[in-house]
Amino acid sequence: MTARLSLAWAIAVGAVLAFAPLSTVSESGMSSTGGAYSHTYHQSLLDSEGRSILIVLAVPVVLAAIGAFASGRAAYPARLASACLLGAGCVLGMLTIGVFYLPAVGLMIGAAIQAGTSRGRAGTCRPAPPSMR
Repeated sequence: MTARLSLAWAIAVGAVLAFAPLSTVSESGMSSTGGAYSHTYHQSLLDSEGRSILIVLAVPVVLAAIGAFASGRAAYPARLASACLLGAGCVLGMLTIGVFYLPAVGLMIGAAIQAGTSRGRAGTCRPAPPSMR
């Protein structure tokens, strides 16, 4: 469940960063008739950076999906790897978009811990009860 929340967070953050008007652009100058003009408008990352930003925003979603859809014995290592790679991406992109994905890292760490503790319980054998004589 926690891994799926991490994926949902990564998708939501990617969508907001791609489509929300996050930057302001101001243009001013002189027209051909000699009049001055000033124009201010807001742009999303998709408007300012182009479609290539979608690839950058998709990387955390793919990393979170690896951990979210892993099951069985592969859940713990997949979620641990996903959390580590998401965390590395957050550190590398801390000054730009990395900070927005930190909750996804925390959720994936929690999912890895849950998978690790449930894996430990499932793999242990209980000692046989002492026989009655």
